[in-house]
Amino acid sequence: MVGAQYNFTPSIFMSLTASESRYLPSHDVAADEFKYGLFGAANIYWNMTPRIQVAAEYDLGQRRDFSGKHRTAQRVNMMCQFSF
Repeated sequence: MVGAQYNFTPSIFMSLTASESRYLPSHDVAADEFKYGLFGAANIYWNMTPRIQVAAEYDLGQRRDFSGKHRTAQRVNMMCQFSF
């Protein structure tokens, strides 16, 4: 896993994350078994006030089997937080 953060201003920052997971068996496996997965995310945060924060995130993931078949998933999230 690797990640980075960039601060545009003291109240706005962005982060990027990427990771990979692999299955390395020492025996024969079925073609439909998980071989590896990739994941990435990009986030942006804005601290509107010391008590209010909003954020958005984009996620992208991929899974590949030993047969070569793969699936991709995407997701967008948003958050609004009030701290009291």
